[in-house]
Amino acid sequence: MKQHLYGQNAMMNAIAGSCNDNIMVVVQLFGGNDGLNTFIPLDQYSTLQGARSNVMIAESNLKFATAVNNGIATLGSQSTITSKYADMAFHPAMKGAYDLFEGNKMSLVMGCSYENPDLSHFRATDIWMMGADSNEFLLSGWVGRELDATYGSYGFPDPEKLLANGYPDPLAVNMGSISPLAVNDTKGIAAGVSVTTINNDYPLLGGFGDTAPASCAGDELTFLRKVAVDTDKYNARIVSAAAKVKDSDFPKSTLYGTDGLSRDLRNVAKLIKGGMKTRVYTVYQGGFDTHTIQVGSNTYDGNHTTLLNNVSKAISGFQADLEKMGVADKVVTVVFTEFGRTVKSNGGKGTDHGVATPIWLFGTSLKGGRYGTNPKLINPTTSKVETQVPMQFDYRSVYYSLLKDWFCLSQNQLESVFGGATKTAKYAAQYHNLFKQGAVTANPEDVYIAERTDQLMDVFPNPVEQSGMIPFNTSGGFVTLEIYDLEGRKVRTVMEKQMAAGHHEVPLEKQDLRSGLYFLRMRKGEYNSSKQLFVK
Repeated sequence: MKQHLYGQNAMMNAIAGSCNDNIMVVVQLFGGNDGLNTFIPLDQYSTLQGARSNVMIAESNLKFATAVNNGIATLGSQSTITSKYADMAFHPAMKGAYDLFEGNKMSLVMGCSYENPDLSHFRATDIWMMGADSNEFLLSGWVGRELDATYGSYGFPDPEKLLANGYPDPLAVNMGSISPLAVNDTKGIAAGVSVTTINNDYPLLGGFGDTAPASCAGDELTFLRKVAVDTDKYNARIVSAAAKVKDSDFPKSTLYGTDGLSRDLRNVAKLIKGGMKTRVYTVYQGGFDTHTIQVGSNTYDGNHTTLLNNVSKAISGFQADLEKMGVADKVVTVVFTEFGRTVKSNGGKGTDHGVATPIWLFGTSLKGGRYGTNPKLINPTTSKVETQVPMQFDYRSVYYSLLKDWFCLSQNQLESVFGGATKTAKYAAQYHNLFKQGAVTANPEDVYIAERTDQLMDVFPNPVEQSGMIPFNTSGGFVTLEIYDLEGRKVRTVMEKQMAAGHHEVPLEKQDLRSGLYFLRMRKGEYNSSKQLFVK
């Protein structure tokens, strides 16, 4: 049986169903990362070479860098092509991330975006932080609503009430000076605490305890003082937790870099090991708006090389620290950017604001691997190169899957986070089975039973352009997957096979299927279920 990170008290026991000792670390790559040059789709290589020849890394240079200094990479001999997917290669500067991917400690959810995407940095960031549609303006963030759904009855977001209920630590900690919108509660107030250091206990209030004037300005002043008071209450806890983890006892992993992201993630590792009960940590890394000089004189050099090398080192060092500290199975790291980049490069050796982008996840509790496919860059109707990377998944399907499985939210809680039953069902239809069996410790029997109940899930992506995946659960036995047209005629048998109990994903190739609507049927004993299947 897995050990809990923290001791139990009345509050902990009361909310045990929320996987209370699981932790999520959210890393934002601000500026819009170029996913096509990060995870290179080799099956689209000739298309990319024609669309972005001045930034595309030559296939002969897909070798990992042994060193990166001031954006200049020294290439070694190891190929960056993954052993899991022969059609995908990592950027040469990402050896650390590649090793995690090969070790089933990294997952990629491909082509994440939303309908009618906004290409303004700040508006797009707000949308991802809010967990909103492009036309929505919310006070709260998706993390803040999750915290409210789980801890609202225990006084969240008021630190005094949480403390009275046995929860002395901030539920969210931001490594930086400005709290992100993601952690705003339902009233628009930052629900966590932001820190720039974990080593010094500097009180913020400074003795300004006089009554604020009865005016709009006074209300703002009162709010600012409350933020300062809350931060002061938590600051000593943060410094105390950090002090418990001495570098002499837990030497910093040699995989880290020397930049701010590595520093911040090392500090997060120390706070986790020091016993902080914080549920969510947020970390920020800027610089990804690579309109110009994305690459250097060699396309494997340049600004993007430095950025990706920093991220890869920071994540691999952080993961190594967590494993060394014995807490890796309780932490998942999520990396997102507000949008991707254009398929075609520009004349300045750069790329412009794009649409779909991969979400990266790291952790030993993940299954690992790729969800979805390489982007399809040739428009099937016009036979021309797409200007934007097509969307495969709504980004909130990843949020949904994390909150459902990692934090074990109930259906009612999920609906409160995502804005009702209809929206929640939309993201549930694109559910990603990210975690290993038994990795979620609060109610593993429920997970075990669910994965062993016969259930056909929605094909992803849907519509299918060239290929997709058919996910289903089964209690075990002989399973048949078939495709029927609208006249009820069987057009293909996808699979007839004896299957073990559990969750499975079966590849689906378009091949001779014509564009249109079909029905996918799963049969196993008395179980018989169908899903709509759209083919482009």
